[in-house]
Amino acid sequence: RNQQLWRQPSALALEMDTQQQQLNLRASYLKVDDLSYLAGLVNSFLPQQTADWNTPLQAWQLHGDLYDVDLQLPLLRPELLFFSSRFAEAGYVSQLDGLPSVTGLDGRLAYQDQQARIQLDSRNVSLDFRDLFRQPLQLQRITTDMYVRHNASQTEIYAADIAAVSPHINTRSRIHVIAAKDAPIFMDLVSSYDHGQGAYTGLYLPTGIMDKHTVEWLDRSLVNADVQGGFLFYGQLQDFPFSNNQGVMLAQFNVSNGQLEYLPDWPGISQLAARVRFRNSAMLIDQGTGHILGATLGDTTVAIDDLANAQLVVKGNVAGALQEMIRFVGESPLKEPLSFVSTMQTAGDATLDLDLQIPLTGEDSVRVDGRLALTGNELFLPDLGYRFKGVNGELRFTEASLEAERLRASLDDFPLALRIEPLQLEGIAHSRITAQGFAPLASLLAPLPDWQDQVSGGSNWQMTLDIPMQTRPDGVEVAITASGNMQGVASQMPLFLAKSAQQPGEMRFALDVLKNGDMNIRAALAGSYEASAERRNLRWNVSADSAMLRGRASFMQDFQLDEMLTVDLERLDLAALQASQPANTQTTKDQPDDGILPGKIPPLQVRIAQLDWNKVQLRDINLQTHRTSTGMEIDSLKLRGQQFTLEGRGSWLSAWRVPHATRFDFSVKAENLGATLSQMGLTDSLKQTEAEASFHWRWQDAPQNFSWAKLSGDASMHLKNGRIHHIEAGAGRLLGIFNFRTLLSLDFGEQMREGFAFDDITAHYTFANGNAYSSDFEIDSKVAAISMQGRIGLVTEDFDQTITVVPVVGNTLTLIGTVAGGPVTGVLVHVFQKLLRVDRIARYKYTVKGSWDKPKVTVLDAPQDANKENSKNNENDSL
Repeated sequence: RNQQLWRQPSALALEMDTQQQQLNLRASYLKVDDLSYLAGLVNSFLPQQTADWNTPLQAWQLHGDLYDVDLQLPLLRPELLFFSSRFAEAGYVSQLDGLPSVTGLDGRLAYQDQQARIQLDSRNVSLDFRDLFRQPLQLQRITTDMYVRHNASQTEIYAADIAAVSPHINTRSRIHVIAAKDAPIFMDLVSSYDHGQGAYTGLYLPTGIMDKHTVEWLDRSLVNADVQGGFLFYGQLQDFPFSNNQGVMLAQFNVSNGQLEYLPDWPGISQLAARVRFRNSAMLIDQGTGHILGATLGDTTVAIDDLANAQLVVKGNVAGALQEMIRFVGESPLKEPLSFVSTMQTAGDATLDLDLQIPLTGEDSVRVDGRLALTGNELFLPDLGYRFKGVNGELRFTEASLEAERLRASLDDFPLALRIEPLQLEGIAHSRITAQGFAPLASLLAPLPDWQDQVSGGSNWQMTLDIPMQTRPDGVEVAITASGNMQGVASQMPLFLAKSAQQPGEMRFALDVLKNGDMNIRAALAGSYEASAERRNLRWNVSADSAMLRGRASFMQDFQLDEMLTVDLERLDLAALQASQPANTQTTKDQPDDGILPGKIPPLQVRIAQLDWNKVQLRDINLQTHRTSTGMEIDSLKLRGQQFTLEGRGSWLSAWRVPHATRFDFSVKAENLGATLSQMGLTDSLKQTEAEASFHWRWQDAPQNFSWAKLSGDASMHLKNGRIHHIEAGAGRLLGIFNFRTLLSLDFGEQMREGFAFDDITAHYTFANGNAYSSDFEIDSKVAAISMQGRIGLVTEDFDQTITVVPVVGNTLTLIGTVAGGPVTGVLVHVFQKLLRVDRIARYKYTVKGSWDKPKVTVLDAPQDANKENSKNNENDSL
């Protein structure tokens, strides 16, 4: 028919029994769709009021192969139809809600008395429930004995035992379905199943009647599991999910070896063993055990009270290594609000009670309630360097806070009491950790390890750590404050940060830790100093205000060599700074080299507006350096003091043969050298005096290790229009490095001790082997011309000099005026002529040898009349 061939020949007999008014059909083989054709033929024999057979058959699109067909149709009473046949590869398109369309059925059908008995033993069957499941169900085999009753008012389907095998689950079911005319379909279904594979649960979920968010969660949650359980449905399909208890839907199964991914981005539960139960619009997973990361999960429940408005609740108890619980935080969305916790390193075991409330719809966030029991654990905060041991107590946390009372721990073996509480700071939720107890200052400075070995001693501290639960605008991740009395704490830190253990004072310290290792530091010692520092991208910016120092500095951490180190001070009091240093921090000349190499010092840019050193006041100090391949070049050093200026340049180099070599070339100009020296507290012996000096010095050592023994080079000076007054030994050495007092006591009478006015002093020195040599030291005055040649021992502190004095005899009044320093009378002129015997002065030559304190002066050459007297007056002269 229609040019379609049957797959096999058939023996067919069609008989009309006119006596019985019955149509009989027997065939060894038919195609199911041929029944539609035959039904059309049969309709022509039936009374007009008889139901149309052909239209339903066409609507259901029956197909397949029939074998051993036996059809008996009483024409007058068609409701007494008898039909029996085997069928293969049969199927239909269901016209009833709830009844699936089917393909691939094999079995036997017997219809009599308006009841059909369908015996199925089929393989590779497809059941299409249209919108109920997301795709047709594929069965590898299905067997059952099913009964279908049909009349004008309803269709009823019943099967006591349906055994189905799919690729992912095996089921045994009982079903009873009633599809009444103009009424909802009623279904009573009971199933049991085993060998289920949880990863394919989504294929068997009735997604057409479930909330889409719940379906999405179920799809991704049960990643893998072995499933065994049962299913019950009782009620009208349209009433599901039975919010008013009109019926019941119950699915319950046991899961083993499961993997539950309850929420994206949260650590899943592995090796899950649990009971899963769906009842109407609720889901409950209980009796759960398994593992989260490396911790053991026990007594866990996962619940959804209403699948339509899904709120997932996870409650569980976790036991195991504390580090695994910290890892849980670090691998979940809690990492952001609890980032401080997620970076902890821990030791020891702990238990955790965890309660998660997870919305599966809307924009609400996950709510977390956790309780962590600590028993003797160790906590290390790597970003801060704090290591707490023996931690005992309970830590409570939510998605936005930490809280704990009566925590006990020790920091570097010193016991502390800890408390954690939530608080709001500038509108942002924080958790504050408060620690109280005695601890070494070095322990508190753990975030600054380079400082720890520079302090000793401890105190009773009040310490807080404020941890934001969300990102702060200023980027602070942890804010630390500490306060305590510094008595008993010693510091060998540089500058004003140094202190002795005996020095009291309340210290306040604050440290803000930012992302990427940046930080802010603030410190204050009552009555002493205030200081602050910030580190950004490894650059430190420091400012300080104290009685001895005020200003700021900027440098790279670890003093990176290509980055400038800048210092800008408004005030520096060196004397106060030195006095504030504990005795064991002050350097001595015997202190060994600290190993600093010039190549390890970055370029310097230093400005000091005011520098005070005892009575010395310096202003506008500027230093500029740059690095070279062999060390440091001092490009410029400038400063000014009271009526003098200094300018210089130099270098500090290092090579494999000579670890240190310093060069310093500088010049000094003074408008009033006498006032400058007086202000410095060096001497009051020099009055007025304009001065210029230049120095070219070298020494084979670091700049801070200057010594006369290593010095080489030269120096020149020019002094003019001054007066040497009340000369003492120390000042004499300073003003020419020879014994003026001895010199001026020779041959000029006692009055010369009151002062000596000069017009010019010029000198040039060379330095070598701990000595200063000069061959052109010259003094010109109205009294005398003095020259000096020889050696001054700068290390041995001795003299070896020859001094020549040529008095000026042409103007006695000038000499007397110079010596007396004021108006004279004729009588005084006569007296001074007698005393000084200026009419007899010509030339004197002396040697000065011996120590600086007791030099021995020997006359080498003098006028004949004066030799005897001078020899008598100066025999063994020593001052």
